[in-house]
Amino acid sequence: MVRLHSINLMFIIAFSIWGLVIFAFQRGLQKTKFYDSRMPFSGVYLASTVLLNCFLLSEFLSPPFFSASEYSLLYTIFMLITAVFIFIFNSPRGESKLRLSRLIISLIILISGVIVIAANGISIEHGSHGYFSLFLISEVIHMLARKTLEREKKAEKRVFIAVYLVIVGINTLDLFTTDIFLLYGAWVLPFILPFFFIYKYSELNKELQAEVVSLNEMNKKERESYESSIYMIVNMLESKNDFLKGHSEKVSLYATLIGNRVGLNSGELEELQTAALLHDIGYVGIAIEEYSNRRVINSEDFMRIKRHPKIGADILRKSSQFSQFSDYVLFHHENWDGTGYPNGISGKQIPLFSRIIQIADTYDALTTDRFYRAALSREDAMIILRTGKGTDYDPELVDVFIKCIEVKK
Repeated sequence: MVRLHSINLMFIIAFSIWGLVIFAFQRGLQKTKFYDSRMPFSGVYLASTVLLNCFLLSEFLSPPFFSASEYSLLYTIFMLITAVFIFIFNSPRGESKLRLSRLIISLIILISGVIVIAANGISIEHGSHGYFSLFLISEVIHMLARKTLEREKKAEKRVFIAVYLVIVGINTLDLFTTDIFLLYGAWVLPFILPFFFIYKYSELNKELQAEVVSLNEMNKKERESYESSIYMIVNMLESKNDFLKGHSEKVSLYATLIGNRVGLNSGELEELQTAALLHDIGYVGIAIEEYSNRRVINSEDFMRIKRHPKIGADILRKSSQFSQFSDYVLFHHENWDGTGYPNGISGKQIPLFSRIIQIADTYDALTTDRFYRAALSREDAMIILRTGKGTDYDPELVDVFIKCIEVKK
């Protein structure tokens, strides 16, 4: 009796090991929409052939480990295992009635086969061939009767109907020969399944790529919406106050120069840029345009103006998009020695971004025309910053900023 060639066994073992990889990979997808409950079971089925192959390979030993009848029993067990696998593999969710009818027909075929074998003295090996062929024919009929609307499911169904009919053909040829000279029909499936999984995973990869593209598009739109919201706020602020036009963007630029020089990463720089753009948002709650026609601001007016960091922080805290910037806005007028406002905190208690924004804000305010004074020169603004080192401003950050301005002048 001619058995499976050793190279075929090597292929099956390789596919069986790959079955473990399929199982492990699918377990990783279990909580995602890409999970297919049939695939881990298929991986276990393929991996289980490793154990069977260990027994089958022993046939090539001298003397053989098993007798011929025992080998026939092993092949029969494998065909029964394959039948159970096919039954589960072809059992989609939500079709309990169809599954029950398939189960009843399969049991009727199995019981009838046992009776025929016992009554006519047919070998178990040939009887299992007959049972497996009839089982596959009933599966084909059920698959043809099942209505499938999805194009991919239709293609998948056609492929497996063709595979099952090929297996039936091989089993039929084996039934009418005195010796089993071809591959057993049940052995076709372990060869076919890996290629089916390659196809499924290529489709999965396409879906994942589409998901990535979709997420990137969503992130891009969210980012654009986020940025447009920031600039809408800044434009609204500047439209009320002529002396603030361009101020927020220049402060953001100067703050970024400092942040880049002190080694902030890209995410931190982005956060600093946004905080700097929003640092004067509190002015929307103050009628500062009323002071534009005056040359001198009295102490009462200044007290009102000093409320803008707190107003800005309160506005930002109420926004889910911008709440993380509230503290940076609140403390951007705090001084290094504790003489600033609104809370009078000092030194490293002041957030780094607030200390950076304070220096950038001061420099732009000094070098820009304001309604209460003309713009100072770059050199004069530098002198004021140096004078305030250690009192108004973080001394290290002042040195960093001056180096940045000297390089960028």
